Amino acid sequence: GSLAGHVAIVERIDNSNQILTSESGWNSDYFWNATRTNDNGNWGMSSSYRFKGCIVNPATQSKISLQAHVAFDGWLEPVGTGQWCGTTGQSKRLEALKFDTEKAGFQIEEVAVHVAYDGWKYYDNPTKDTVIGTTGESKAIECIRIKALKEDGSPRLRYRVHQEGYGDSCWTLSDGISTLGSVGQSIRLEAIEIEEI
Repeated sequence: GSLAGHVAIVERIDNSNQILTSESGWNSDYFWNATRTNDNGNWGMSSSYRFKGCIVNPATQSKISLQAHVAFDGWLEPVGTGQWCGTTGQSKRLEALKFDTEKAGFQIEEVAVHVAYDGWKYYDNPTKDTVIGTTGESKAIECIRIKALKEDGSPRLRYRVHQEGYGDSCWTLSDGISTLGSVGQSIRLEAIEIEEI
């Protein structure tokens, strides 16, 4: 009776407070994308509309998971591809990571991280139980390099980081050469996001 007919489809869940939607409005535009946050408790919508929730299709769920060890919080819950692993906007250092690619059917060949005060640490063929970085030492990961290649030698993943004072980096490839972060500047990484390509 109100002629309201707004429809939104959740395309991606970025984190517990941010989603990407495709939306269409009654007697308005057809399908546009919007990034919505839940700062007002109703995902940015007025009180005339209610966000009812969303169902995550198991077939589209990530087969890769990452887990971060963060200053003051310890180990966080694992996240999948397309989600930040760690924290953003909280000024907390990323101290360690775990990568689980068993369900994806491949293994990362190498991860190298530059750790504050320790320098570079190398992890060949890390498993889901390999702790990359340090815990209980209050040391930040400052730079990271990932090598994960397909059978034809092309990169299997792309990744980006959230860095203290700089925010989100550009994407780079898991070619075993490209690095993200800094060395010798005491600038912490706070989060990492990966995607399959």
